[in-house]
Amino acid sequence: MARNNLNTIILVVIMVAITLLQCSLAEDDPYFGKLHKVGGNKGWTTPKNPDFYFKWSESQTFNAGEYLEFSYSHEYEQDVMEVTLDNFLSCNNSSPLHHYTEPYWVHIVLPEPHRTYFFIRGLPELCSKGQKVPIKVV
Repeated sequence: MARNNLNTIILVVIMVAITLLQCSLAEDDPYFGKLHKVGGNKGWTTPKNPDFYFKWSESQTFNAGEYLEFSYSHEYEQDVMEVTLDNFLSCNNSSPLHHYTEPYWVHIVLPEPHRTYFFIRGLPELCSKGQKVPIKVV
């Protein structure tokens, strides 16, 4: 009987911990900063309109300490590269500042104010179709 009560208590503690973790990853959590889902509901995919991510980025306000979430389908190998402005404009993937290849999504913190970050898809042909986004932090 005591063992069943202990198992129940442990299960409740684990469920509370999971709930708290999920709450801490909420979009507007003041402790962790706001989470911006790149592309909104569309996520990180090759857009039909090459200006899609530019327009999405312009509609957002990014502050230092906030996060970007690049979410994508696991059906295809995906990646996100942070690059320089020149490499962003030319979709050059040869010398990224950072290369992220996690499955399903990538979370990136925006550490510096008054800076523009440039992200591209690692495949130049998809980057050229518009899978790239500038992020201007105020």
